[in-house]
Amino acid sequence: MTEEQKPNEKLKVANVAAALFKARGVKAVAARKLGVDWNTVQRYIKKYPTCQRALEDASEPITDFARKNIIRAIMRGNLGESHWWLAHKDPEFKDVVKNEHTGAGGGPIILEIVYEGEEQQHSDNGRAKR
Repeated sequence: MTEEQKPNEKLKVANVAAALFKARGVKAVAARKLGVDWNTVQRYIKKYPTCQRALEDASEPITDFARKNIIRAIMRGNLGESHWWLAHKDPEFKDVVKNEHTGAGGGPIILEIVYEGEEQQHSDNGRAKR
């Protein structure tokens, strides 16, 4: 039996795949057309390669269109789009965010781990002893 022929499924895989493609990959729209909720469509996408391919096939033209629009904006001199492109496509221009955390006065961060159901005794320096 192929995946499309499994009798225990309420929906036919082919119908979910077609709805995804017609909805251009928008899961909520496909779900409404099928009369099911979003989670049902998501489960089919995860479970059946046919639905996964339909989602990818529906999304590709939109991605291509968006890419074309970004390139057109860059060619018109749009600084924001140019910055976005470089930040996402050129490692030399990637924004790097580094977070450093310290405890009081720049010292180390002290963590106290409390295990449920276990009593702890504290030494004179405030640290837990087991």
